[in-house]
Amino acid sequence: MRYTQQLVFQPCIAVVFLCALATTGCGGVTVEQVTPAIGEIDHEYVARMARVLSGSHQEFARLCVEHNNNACYVLGARFESSSHRLPMVVDAATRFYRLGCDRKHPESCLSLAQLYESTGQVLLATTVLNRQCATGQMLSCSLLARMTKSEEAARVLHQRACRAGVAKSCLVIADHARKHGEVDKAEAAYRSACTSGLLSACARYASMQVRSCFERESTGAKKNECSQVYRSTPDEWRRWRDGCRHGHHAACALSTRLEFSSGQFAAAADRLSDSCRKGEPIACQTLAGMLRTGRHLQKDLRRSVRLYSLACHYDSAHACFYAAMGQWALDGDVKKTQSIEVIRKMCVEKSHRPSCRWLASNCIHPTDCP
Repeated sequence: MRYTQQLVFQPCIAVVFLCALATTGCGGVTVEQVTPAIGEIDHEYVARMARVLSGSHQEFARLCVEHNNNACYVLGARFESSSHRLPMVVDAATRFYRLGCDRKHPESCLSLAQLYESTGQVLLATTVLNRQCATGQMLSCSLLARMTKSEEAARVLHQRACRAGVAKSCLVIADHARKHGEVDKAEAAYRSACTSGLLSACARYASMQVRSCFERESTGAKKNECSQVYRSTPDEWRRWRDGCRHGHHAACALSTRLEFSSGQFAAAADRLSDSCRKGEPIACQTLAGMLRTGRHLQKDLRRSVRLYSLACHYDSAHACFYAAMGQWALDGDVKKTQSIEVIRKMCVEKSHRPSCRWLASNCIHPTDCP
C-alpha cells in the first residue's frame, strides 16, 4: 500500500473500456459466471464467488464469507466500477455491499444506498440510510438529507451532519445561511466544508471574506478602501487578489490558482507559504497538494507532509488525512501505526469519507492496519 496508490474503486480508464467491450471479464471470468442466479441468496452467492474467482478476488470472497466486511466492500466496489480486472456487474456489487451492510459495516451500507439510488430504487436507499443515520452514521444522515422531500427535515439532518464535519452538509447549511443574511454562520460553515476538502466551499468562503467589506458599509460603517475596490470589478480573481492585499488569507490562497495557471509559479508559491505561516489551512493544504503531486512545483513529499501536518494543526480534516498518508509512505512501523490512528480518527470523529474509504479499502487483513 503505497502513498500514490489509488482507492480500490477507481478503475483504469483503458481497462474499463476494454472490459466494457468484452463478453468475458478481464479477470478471466465471464459476466454470466459472476451474475447472481435467480433465487440465489447473498451468502450463497458470495460462497460461490469464493470458488469461481481467482487470485486476490478469490481471497477477498473467502474473507467476506468469514465475516471480514472490508473484503465484502472491496469486491462490491470492484464489481460496481469494473476495476481490478473484474467486469461491471451491478447485481454482484449489490450482493457484496448488502452482505456487509447486514453485518453493520458503515461503508458498505453507504455504498449500497448510493447504488440503490443510482438504479432508481429510492425507497430501498432511504430505508438503508434511515437505519444507518439512526445509529449515528453522519455520512448516511447527509445523504438522507439530500433525498428527503421535507426542507425542514433535510435542514435538521444537514445540521447534524455538519456538526460532525460532513463537508457537503456544511456547504448546504452555509448556502442557506448566506441566503438569509446570516453572515457569521455562513462563513463558519463554508470554512468547515473547505477544511474537509470541498474546494467549492473554499471559493465561497474566500468570496464572503472579501465582500464583507462593503457589507459593513451598507450597515452604516465608514467607507473603506477595500469596498470601493471590490465594487469596481465583477472579476472574482481580482476580488481575491485585492482581498489578499487587505489581509484575507483564504482569498490569498485561492487567488494563486490564476497565477499558477499563467505560469507564475514562484510568486504564487511564495504567497501560499506566507498565508500558511499566518495560520491559513487552505493555503497550507493547497501548497502541500502541489508538492505531493508535482503539479506546478517540483515534487517534495517530505515538505508536503510537513505542510499537511501544519494544516492539520489548524483543524483541517482533509489535511490530517493526507499528512497521515504521507507519513505512512515515509516512515517505519511505529509511524505507520500512528498514521492509521489519525485516519481512523478522521473517519470516526470527522466523518471524513476519504478516510473511511481508505480504511475499508486497505485494512483487509488483521496485519494490514494494526
